[in-house]
Amino acid sequence: MRRFLEKIFVHSPVHYILATVFAAAFVVYRQVCVYIGQGKPEGYTITRLTWYDSLSVAGLATILVGGLLLVAYWGSFDIFAYAFNPGRIRRKDKYKNFGDYTEQKQRKRAAGSYYFMPYFLVGAAVLLISCFFL
Repeated sequence: MRRFLEKIFVHSPVHYILATVFAAAFVVYRQVCVYIGQGKPEGYTITRLTWYDSLSVAGLATILVGGLLLVAYWGSFDIFAYAFNPGRIRRKDKYKNFGDYTEQKQRKRAAGSYYFMPYFLVGAAVLLISCFFL
């Protein structure tokens, strides 16, 4: 049970920082879009609704990035990674074929942590924070 919880929550801080920076950048982007969309910058006001909108969209976008990383974790993009792997072209002996590449990647993923979970956790936290602005 402890190993499972570590795979879910204990990651390199880089993943949490990336997810947080992505969510914050998306909030800033949405606020700028609302600012430009109002058409009259001198009368611009930040309301609770604009914060709710920005934070909820940023949280959902962060969760969707986590979903994309989850699909990649399941191996859906392995064929693209194998096709564009520069090591495959230079060194012929690393992988015999695509099946061998897939097996090695599955073993590596099973030994590692769930690198997509910080995006789900940060996205859920941003969505929770957005609920306070309703």
